[in-house]
Amino acid sequence: MTKTIVMIHGMWCGAWAWDHYKPFFEAKGYTCHTPTLRCHDVDPKAQPDPRVGVLSLKDYASDLEKLIMGLDEKPVLMGHSMGG
Repeated sequence: MTKTIVMIHGMWCGAWAWDHYKPFFEAKGYTCHTPTLRCHDVDPKAQPDPRVGVLSLKDYASDLEKLIMGLDEKPVLMGHSMGG
């Protein structure tokens, strides 16, 4: 069974959305990856990056595919909102 999890945040979030979940699973022996989706690396209180409006789900999927294909094993995918 895989011990790798990729946690995918939703729209208007960042990797920080998993701050309480990642330590929980790591304490159980999982390796957790919490990528920040393209153009989502802004302060949660700031205005969204305007480039988000021209991105498609395919853009995000492509970025995530590159990450996942580079892992040593097939991960469990855990998504929140749009990340699901």
